[in-house]
Amino acid sequence: MAAPEEPVGAVAAAPPPRTSGLAIAALVLGILTVVACMGPFAGIPAIVCGHLARRDCRRDPSVGGDGLALGGLIVGYVGTALWLVMALLWVALLAVRVSAVGVG
Repeated sequence: MAAPEEPVGAVAAAPPPRTSGLAIAALVLGILTVVACMGPFAGIPAIVCGHLARRDCRRDPSVGGDGLALGGLIVGYVGTALWLVMALLWVALLAVRVSAVGVG
């Protein structure tokens, strides 16, 4: 039996673009911001990594991961904002509690 021949004019598929490690880090840190309640401790690095990864994706078309970087940015910003709102509410409730009980 003869081996199948390749069709004339067949083109090999191009390898997929390499994914930016910063984009993956941005998404992982962004998810940790919300899921692990790490707030700005993971949110700020997620935001920084996301911006750096998106810059790399724009500069070099062979680098993929722009969507991952954008997801990390969004989750990082939202998670950090939610953490700040919760921290401010906690401080406000503590101030109300202290003023209601009275100190001294």
